[in-house]
Amino acid sequence: MWAAIRLRLLEAQRRGAPWLLLVGCAAVFFVARAGGETADGRYGLATDLAALLTYVAALFYGTFPLSIDRERRRAYLPGASPVSPPVWALGNAFGAVLLTFGAGIAVFGSAALGCTSAGGIETHAIAPLTARGLYWVPQENTLKIDVFERAHALRLVTRSVLRTENTIGTPQAPTLEVDGVPYPAFPGQPMVVPAKAPEVHLRNASPEFALAIVGEEVWTLDEPRSFLMNAMAAGVAPTLGAAAVAAFGVSAGACLSAPVAALLAALVLCLAGMKGFLLDTYTYGGSTAAARAEEQDAHDHSGHDHGPAPGEAESTLRSTARSTMKVVLWAVPDLAELDRTDRVALGEWTGLKQGNRALAILAVALAWAALVGGLGVWTRRLP
Repeated sequence: MWAAIRLRLLEAQRRGAPWLLLVGCAAVFFVARAGGETADGRYGLATDLAALLTYVAALFYGTFPLSIDRERRRAYLPGASPVSPPVWALGNAFGAVLLTFGAGIAVFGSAALGCTSAGGIETHAIAPLTARGLYWVPQENTLKIDVFERAHALRLVTRSVLRTENTIGTPQAPTLEVDGVPYPAFPGQPMVVPAKAPEVHLRNASPEFALAIVGEEVWTLDEPRSFLMNAMAAGVAPTLGAAAVAAFGVSAGACLSAPVAALLAALVLCLAGMKGFLLDTYTYGGSTAAARAEEQDAHDHSGHDHGPAPGEAESTLRSTARSTMKVVLWAVPDLAELDRTDRVALGEWTGLKQGNRALAILAVALAWAALVGGLGVWTRRLP
């Protein structure tokens, strides 16, 4: 097992991994430091680039067997090794995980250092309120929000509806009064306002608009925290998720050729990255629900049955596809939930949130690599 891990690391070094990693870290650092006008924009762009490089490293190290890229006789190493095929496959998976995790931590750390060197983002410990839904802010009276004693600011998101038909002369955004102080409330954009315990009074100062706050997006800001530590910790969970993809790629590479394994791992990565979007589409139906509604409407207006509806066969295929997609989405993890860098860019202290879930995903991927990859090593004798 240790020989397989060491072989992975040595081959990565021989193929220039340290120099490629250095170039990637330099690019991420430059984007985080001078890639835009605002700190949150620079950090968001840098972490997107860091995530892209980490997943590319996962596919590269996981699906392409590094130990046979030049000398095909090295394929006899598993057969000559005294360890069992599952242990050899697990060692290769550990090697790919170590390489991917090291690359991910390096590039996410470069994003954190680059943004910190340019001033960083003001970060605070946060506490969400228990309110849910929309709360309309009155004009004649005030909306009261209870805050904690340690809170010094309130971050909220507003929604607004224009009441007048004639928009000429209306302001660009409504005005929200917080304890008598007016603030422009741009819809959908987080705004931070001062807060004093025990409660904050909100009033809609723009009669042209109906103004509401989103209960799920009301947060109280407590004591300040370190942005650098927050950004470094936020990169751990997505890096562990990428390492799980690398471990899955090792199992695929042991059973299939390198290009096919890379294509399969990339497909799993796309499904895992878009799982939330696909689940929303599956839950609310999308075009499937519209097709069924049209078919039902046609049936209702016909008054009698002439046999199968024209779209019945297509509806059956869609139902089969939905059932298949349900199983696939249940099997793949949601990698997008592991990335909390968007909350870090807003100044929230996230710490190592989602770390336990990422470790669980990685453990399942390593077990899969040992079982399926071991089967591939036993049948094909490939590392």
